[in-house]
Amino acid sequence: MERSELMAWLREGRDEFLEVLWRRADTTRRRSVGDAVHLRGLIEISNHCSRRCHYCGLRIDNRALERYRMTADEILDCAVQASQFGYGTVVLQAGEDPGLSTDWVASVVRNINPGAHPVDRKDRGDRPG
Repeated sequence: MERSELMAWLREGRDEFLEVLWRRADTTRRRSVGDAVHLRGLIEISNHCSRRCHYCGLRIDNRALERYRMTADEILDCAVQASQFGYGTVVLQAGEDPGLSTDWVASVVRNINPGAHPVDRKDRGDRPG
C-alpha cells in the first residue's frame, strides 16, 4: 500500500468504505496467522526504572509511584496461574531495572519452563548482551 493510500484510509470515515478496509485486513490476518487465537499472559515483574522517558509512568522521576519488584517465587506462581488459565505463553516485563540482573531473569525463565529453548529477548532495552 502506497503512503497516499494509507493516509487516505486513516482519514476515511464512511462506513461503506471502511467495510472494504476491514475485509482486506481480515483477509491479510487470515492468510498470515489463520483463525487461531493465541493467549499470552503478561507478568509485570518490576516497575523500577532508571530512565526518564517522558511518555512512561514508570520513569525514575515519578515519585508518586509505589515501586515493587517481584520475587522469583511470585513470578513462578503467576506463570503457573497463567498456565491454569489457558495462556500458552507468558511475557515478563519490567522497566529498565538495574536490580534485575540478566542471570537472575534467565534463571527465573528456566524455572518457568525447564527444558525450553533459549529465550529470544527481542527488546533488551539498553542492557548489554
